[in-house]
Amino acid sequence: MKTAFEFIKSLNYFYSGMSSDIDEEEVLWYLARKIIMTLNFVDCVIYKYEKENNMLVQSAAFGTKNPYDDIIFNRIDIPVGSGVVGQVAETLIPEIVYDTTTDLRYIVDDKQRFSEICVPITIHGKLYGIIDCEHPDKEFFNQLHLQLLLLIASLSSQKIKEVRKNSKVSNLDNKLKYFEDLEGIMKQKKLYRDEQLTSLKLADELDISSGYLSKIVNEISGKPIIDYINEYRVNEIKEHIISEDFKNYTLLSIGLEAGFNSKASFYRNFKKLTDMSPSEYHKNSKKLYTFK
Repeated sequence: MKTAFEFIKSLNYFYSGMSSDIDEEEVLWYLARKIIMTLNFVDCVIYKYEKENNMLVQSAAFGTKNPYDDIIFNRIDIPVGSGVVGQVAETLIPEIVYDTTTDLRYIVDDKQRFSEICVPITIHGKLYGIIDCEHPDKEFFNQLHLQLLLLIASLSSQKIKEVRKNSKVSNLDNKLKYFEDLEGIMKQKKLYRDEQLTSLKLADELDISSGYLSKIVNEISGKPIIDYINEYRVNEIKEHIISEDFKNYTLLSIGLEAGFNSKASFYRNFKKLTDMSPSEYHKNSKKLYTFK
């Protein structure tokens, strides 16, 4: 180890001083280059688990696997269950291989090395990734190295959970902002009056995809986007039904002006959102208005 002080300093910064406004990739690169390197290792690769294809993907490194910047030389993927890395991923049990020449599981990556240490990173008991280090000397790694890597893996799990939590908060803030902008557009421009209005047209107003807009509306309002649009139409119809300015309008003309493109659509959606037909609502509102 270069110095215990360097290791503790890097670890302390990683856990309590590093900003959480970073992504998971930056966390993994810091682990490899700023923490594990202080253990006087010559090589390290951090794998991230991809559940979709059950593969371990090289995501950060130091040593000859990382010639410059955030580049990984000759990047390889390892199936869960294959090699020492794959078996540790499968069992979640850390391992030290004191002599790789006697272990048939050993997979040569950029070059043959003669000892290997492998530790899983888990989040909520499930595989997140693998810290894998190799050394050209046999029997280089020991139990102290193993305990230190287990500590690093545990702290990295906490940091990744923190980063993910902050990312969710940031995403929620963005969604709330887009929803506020949408509300403003609907109220000011009254886009719902367009009988040809689609989620794509609305999304273009916000410069986002229609799929993302639909997701935002559903998550925040609890409604499909078509019901969200129709609710604006129905609320306007309810106001116009009791307005003196529209006393000479038929119910259908009020409905069409609010953005419904047919009588059937108007009546169906009005009842869906109010539990009354337009005529029933009209009669009830007249009674209430007379009573007042």
